[in-house]
Amino acid sequence: VKIPLTVFAFLGGAVAIGATVTVVNDNSKQLAEISNNAKVDDANAITVNAVNYQDYDATTFSVYIGAVGIGVNFTRMGLDDGNINTDETVARIGNNADIGKTTQVGTVTVTATSTVLAEADTYAVTGGLAAIGINFNFLDVTPFVRAEIGNNVEMNASGLVSVIATGDMDADSTLIGVSVGLLGIGSAHSRAEVSPDVTAEIGSDFGGSG
Repeated sequence: VKIPLTVFAFLGGAVAIGATVTVVNDNSKQLAEISNNAKVDDANAITVNAVNYQDYDATTFSVYIGAVGIGVNFTRMGLDDGNINTDETVARIGNNADIGKTTQVGTVTVTATSTVLAEADTYAVTGGLAAIGINFNFLDVTPFVRAEIGNNVEMNASGLVSVIATGDMDADSTLIGVSVGLLGIGSAHSRAEVSPDVTAEIGSDFGGSG
């Protein structure tokens, strides 16, 4: 998913009061799996691959000019559902699966990959005898990425068995606010948090041969 968002706000008059609000919540999930208790035999290669790509760019331009100019700009991006119990990108072989148990398989690859790019840019000007500008940017990139072979899996593979989880995350917040007047008041708060949880694991009681 790649989505550019651009907001323009221009107001003028004896009293110019305005606000912009940009909110992005992406709670999407990607799951690729061989289900619990499944049986797979006689395959040259088995690939379980979950891929996530999120690219959001939000830009806000605002100008409020008057005898009294007041402007408020708020941008927030949350690119996961905020629940620590939710894995947004998952590739897995489920519990109790039999892979190549009857007839040997070749290679087995389980891969979960997540790329998240988030950028928020706010440029705000207020002007007048009294000029007040208040600006906020909040970016949260905290997804869970998991590649796994579950519990009690029996596997007979002649080739390489790989379990790989990767994450490429970037958050960039730029906030520039200018308040010009006989009374000029400005407030700006910007936060960008990148805190992914990326895990590759093999569960208990794994039985492997080749």
